[in-house]
Amino acid sequence: MDIPSIRFLFPCLVLYFFYWALVVNPFMEDPTLLEESQPGRLSQEETRRLLDKSLRLIEEKNYEQALGSTLQLYHAYPENSIYIHQLANLYNTLGRHEDEAAMWELFMQFAPLPVEGCPQIGLAYRKLNREPDAFKSFERCLAIEENSDNLMYMAHGLERRKEYAKAQELYERALKRAPDYTDVAIGLARVELFLGNPKKAKERILGVLERAPDNVDALLVAGLAFSRGGDATAARRYLEKGIELRPGDRDFRVALARARRNRPVWPGRNP
Repeated sequence: MDIPSIRFLFPCLVLYFFYWALVVNPFMEDPTLLEESQPGRLSQEETRRLLDKSLRLIEEKNYEQALGSTLQLYHAYPENSIYIHQLANLYNTLGRHEDEAAMWELFMQFAPLPVEGCPQIGLAYRKLNREPDAFKSFERCLAIEENSDNLMYMAHGLERRKEYAKAQELYERALKRAPDYTDVAIGLARVELFLGNPKKAKERILGVLERAPDNVDALLVAGLAFSRGGDATAARRYLEKGIELRPGDRDFRVALARARRNRPVWPGRNP
């Protein structure tokens, strides 16, 4: 069974593992040979100092200064996936998504485990509104490894393309791997609605809300499912709660306006 990844958290623990492996207990080379063959490389002492500094600055959330130290390491070792990974995460934190996407591309090229760049590479392109590149990235990730994360993001990409039957199949595969993966269950309920099965969507989304009663995405799907099923009162209840938790959300406003007029809400259609 898959466990949904924690790749969205800043990977400080991973970086400290790299720090131990590469700096505290590094593979030793003859410094004379290193300087002659690779003159742009840093000395072991300078590498240790910069990496230690960058990790300390990341821990202190001083990301701009950490970027400077990490760039020095990257320019000295441009094919080192550890520094590329650290740069990609820093660019993400700083909102520099063009640079982030470029770093994830390099990571996918040089990393021994390129799947560790998934799904971040696709999400970086999505933040740039480059949906075709995002979709291709999710395809690449799924080809590298079929896990619940990669299945979920590929399914969502298909859903955004209105390829609902294909999306449903991938969501179902992801749910088999990770039965408690909330985002997968919500996505599957959404496509079940689009495919004309509000009863099944309603049953599924109520199961999600039992575990996470304040999940706004689940509340929206519940409102749509009950509206499609003809129960405007229940639909209004879920949608009103969603608006309390996410004021001003257009999807909730449109769905609630329709439910209050006892009109079925059809996901994906304008009022």
